[in-house]
Amino acid sequence: MERINKASLAQLPRLEMRLEDISTRYTETAMLGACEEDLSRVAIEVQVTDSQLCNQRRNLAAWPVSVIYLYHRLGWNSVAIAKQLGISPPLVRQFLYRLNRVSQGKTLNPHQKKRSFA
Repeated sequence: MERINKASLAQLPRLEMRLEDISTRYTETAMLGACEEDLSRVAIEVQVTDSQLCNQRRNLAAWPVSVIYLYHRLGWNSVAIAKQLGISPPLVRQFLYRLNRVSQGKTLNPHQKKRSFA
């Protein structure tokens, strides 16, 4: 777990730079008078990156194990899990969806060839 936490913290500078870049792009897009759809798309990107950064800062490398336990063992829903762990419900649902796809041997990207784990 310590190795996971160190790797997680090592990603902080990259995420901080990415958030700064996206925030700058949002400001520039807004100043150029872009349509609401474009602004909304960039705003979502800012929110997702900021959530990732917050999770890294809080050193939540163990949250996937907690999600799996709370969902599969205790039968909690995504809202209850998110509230307990201090993350967003869509993040919980997205993680469970991706975990399910990988467990079935499917790729996360439908255009990507299927991987063999053998």
